[in-house]
Amino acid sequence: MSRSSALMFFEIMGLGIPIFFVGIGLLTALVPAGLVNLPHREYWLAPERRAQTRAYISCQMAWMGCLALLFFAGIYCLTIRANHLTPPHLPMNLFLPLVVGFLAAVAAWTVIFMRHFAKPTAAP
Repeated sequence: MSRSSALMFFEIMGLGIPIFFVGIGLLTALVPAGLVNLPHREYWLAPERRAQTRAYISCQMAWMGCLALLFFAGIYCLTIRANHLTPPHLPMNLFLPLVVGFLAAVAAWTVIFMRHFAKPTAAP
């Protein structure tokens, strides 16, 4: 891949995907409740909890955007490092921990997100 193509790729992926996640979070305020797929949707999107639920989703999507941004920044740094090696190659001793760390963070994010909506909290 040429240098200009690589830069364009990292600009699109490194900024586009985090913006996509943040955008999803912001769009939750505009989406009708019937189109939101959540466990116990009736409870979480009841009028008295709708704003709090949508704020939580927006915050979580922003965190996912941050995770994606960090991952692509790491890939970008490794790509620069790879091009300084002779012959150019991706240092797997750094790439694999980056990928495993990203996947572990996404798994933790998913568990936190799903546990929040797993069952309704008891009303006081």
